[in-house]
Amino acid sequence: MIAHIEVIVAHIEVIVIVQIMFDVQVIGIKFTSLGEYGDFAWMCHQSKYANSLFIFNDNEEYHGTDLAGSGNAIMRMFNKYAENIEKPLSAGVPTGTISSGGYNKYTPKVKKTIDEAFEEIIELIEIHRYHTIYFSAELDGKMGTSIFAVDQQVIEYITSRIYNLSTHPVQIVKTIPNNSFNDELTFEDYKVLEWVG
Repeated sequence: MIAHIEVIVAHIEVIVIVQIMFDVQVIGIKFTSLGEYGDFAWMCHQSKYANSLFIFNDNEEYHGTDLAGSGNAIMRMFNKYAENIEKPLSAGVPTGTISSGGYNKYTPKVKKTIDEAFEEIIELIEIHRYHTIYFSAELDGKMGTSIFAVDQQVIEYITSRIYNLSTHPVQIVKTIPNNSFNDELTFEDYKVLEWVG
């Protein structure tokens, strides 16, 4: 664990922000299909992801519950609020409210809500020593959103908090279906070459 300390001088006050970084892999994945890599609900049932934490897009109203939601908020049922789970596999970061939709502006209240969610995530990492953290990402590396329309500054702030959980470079994975190239190449396109020895 490495503590990154940033000191900001504003007038006469000195504000110290401490960001704790861990020896953990962070991987962003764009969801493409159910039942495969990128589908967090499917992944958390596979043994190779047993030591992983899945960060999902949450809402303020249900953040402190284990009620499954829509999109990647289905992962809420695997969080620290679930009664029968010893090691949580998920943690939510609010991106808005049910009543008002996605956060439409980056405000001190929004920042505080996001920071509180990351305090929970940091606590989970310290307790459970996860090997990998997964989050829903767009191909540009920023946190992905689909249900809520979220202000760009909010997306960038959440993304920076995710990236700063790790001492390692963040990986962004683009998944390509196995049959993507089936129609593009045929056997007739190739000539059989004979090797002369």
